[in-house]
Amino acid sequence: MSTITVVKGLELYKNAVISILTKTLAEHSFYVFNEDDCEKMFQQNYPTDLVFIDAAAEINLKRTIKYYKSINARITLLVPQIDEEQILQLLKFDLDGYFCERMDVKEIAAAMKMVLKGHRYIHPYLASIMYKDYLRITNRKVVRPRGLLTKREWQILLEMAKGNTNDEIAQNLMISDKTVKNHVTAILRKLQVKDRTNAVLKAIKRGWVAF
Repeated sequence: MSTITVVKGLELYKNAVISILTKTLAEHSFYVFNEDDCEKMFQQNYPTDLVFIDAAAEINLKRTIKYYKSINARITLLVPQIDEEQILQLLKFDLDGYFCERMDVKEIAAAMKMVLKGHRYIHPYLASIMYKDYLRITNRKVVRPRGLLTKREWQILLEMAKGNTNDEIAQNLMISDKTVKNHVTAILRKLQVKDRTNAVLKAIKRGWVAF
């Protein structure tokens, strides 16, 4: 069993998310702090294995991250829907996990378990922003292996890299949701990965997608 600390903003919907999260990860113990409780959090020195920080909370983010690094906690950040330049600044903290507001509770719980096991996690949408910035700096050209995917599958993989859901992909490409699901299944099989997150990470690592 691990101890997880949550530092959250005041939005009511996030209270509901955290309530579900504590039930989903019932085998772990939780401390939950509002943005107004940070001083108490620092003073009481609560032990924790992982901290989940809402980047939208009105806190001194640098101080909070520095504090949890000093006690060797794994640090994860919930990144709000802000502009790409602000997201890149948050990514420079080089934390153990970067979660996206568009993730559902099950995805967040699975990502937390991954981080607790010593792995790093970054949501594909945020990874795509990192890669886009990398391409801008290096001027690197995208090179795709011939015959690996069809033209439509490359289009769908790019949409996945942008963090779009199947419904959003279907709307953007003007095809049915069922067709998107079939293409996603084919993409996972051809890339030899188990899920869409690993598909996107593989594509980013190999330089197969551009934005």
